[in-house]
Amino acid sequence: MKKINLSAIAVLLLCAAYSCSKDKIAAPEPVNIYWGGGQKNGAAKAQKNGKTWDTSVECYTDSVNTIAALSLRTFSFDSLRRETIIIDCIQLHTGKRKIMQNTIHCNDTFPNSLFILTGGDGDAVVLLYDVIEKEDNFLDITAVDTVARVIEGNFQVSYKVLDPYKERPYGFPAVLTFKSGNFKAKLLK
Repeated sequence: MKKINLSAIAVLLLCAAYSCSKDKIAAPEPVNIYWGGGQKNGAAKAQKNGKTWDTSVECYTDSVNTIAALSLRTFSFDSLRRETIIIDCIQLHTGKRKIMQNTIHCNDTFPNSLFILTGGDGDAVVLLYDVIEKEDNFLDITAVDTVARVIEGNFQVSYKVLDPYKERPYGFPAVLTFKSGNFKAKLLK
């Protein structure tokens, strides 16, 4: 079976986003004005540092429907991407698994994750956060239907900013915690 490496794709997208903007990166708007977007491919809800966080969700699978990547996103009111959680290397079967720090390569046991804050027109990375592995981070897939092409589940994950000395716009905290998260999304190719 041929597997695609969704982590490698995520890293390439991050590199492209970093190189995309040579001008000064405009900071995103204050976090309280983000919204979950159109949610046509799925939706998620969690408590982000104790406040309700609604997002759009997309879930992409490999060509043989064995590995998937979730992308949970919020947007500015002019529809520019602002916050993104990527959970990658997800084995497409029900069950609870630990979420680990981001890696370049998928392993067959644990999904990995990043949180990305973007600014400007939505393609400039302002802050990167990685998983705090000592926390109780998990992804619990409660339903996978490859015929109806739907996935559902729950999650909990904590992140720390990768560069603690970098300026954090609008008081973005050094640590982000998402609790009581749940999602339902279409499985996309």
